[in-house]
Amino acid sequence: MGYHHLALAAKDMKAVHDFYEGVMGFELVKVEIAPVMGGGWGKHFFYRMDGDDSKWNAAGLDVLEIDHNWCHSVYTRDPNGNMVEFCLTTGSFDDADRARAIAALDETEMHASPAPAMMKHWLAKDAV
Repeated sequence: MGYHHLALAAKDMKAVHDFYEGVMGFELVKVEIAPVMGGGWGKHFFYRMDGDDSKWNAAGLDVLEIDHNWCHSVYTRDPNGNMVEFCLTTGSFDDADRARAIAALDETEMHASPAPAMMKHWLAKDAV
């Protein structure tokens, strides 16, 4: 299963574009421009997400990679300092997963999930 698209709001779309296309390696493929509720208008940019995360370290970004046992995630920070996660589902969900998630809604004490199968912090300084 591949990613479909990334949607976000930004004050400086040019900086965000430079980050997502130039650093992340995603290709800008389409824009939808339309009125928005409450007045005004907006632009919805679509990026194809087949990038290679090895470019991220070379651009000075630290990357955290985690195999959560049911999905594989990579995390980094965008130009606004927001932590962003890109996640690919590698397993499936069943009724027990849903029951566990619903039970967690009311829990007031930590009941930790199983440890990740893999966790690696890729530091930008190691990319030189």
